[in-house]
Amino acid sequence: MHSVDPRPEPLPPTRWHAPGASRPDCESAILLRSHLGPVFARAASWEALGQALIRRGIRPHLGAGGLLLRQAATGEPVCDSAFLGHPLEDLVARWGRPPVLARAGAR
Repeated sequence: MHSVDPRPEPLPPTRWHAPGASRPDCESAILLRSHLGPVFARAASWEALGQALIRRGIRPHLGAGGLLLRQAATGEPVCDSAFLGHPLEDLVARWGRPPVLARAGAR
């Protein structure tokens, strides 16, 4: 039986879409969905989702368009959770409203 490493290596900084494009191309989308889809499916809470994404090199951010995913190392946008098949509304239905932390100096 094949075992899954519970602590996978984070994704290396990668350009997931062409400069100026707002979404990854179809090949990159398939890779993202296969790499991050199980994270969304298995997470039992907002905290668990955030920790699992960060272990994979992705930092989640709440934004006007929903749950935005950025590369942790570079801050480059990757996509939003809806693009991966997990719209913010569905995640809120699963776990309630996401916790929001105020940052010092944020307006």
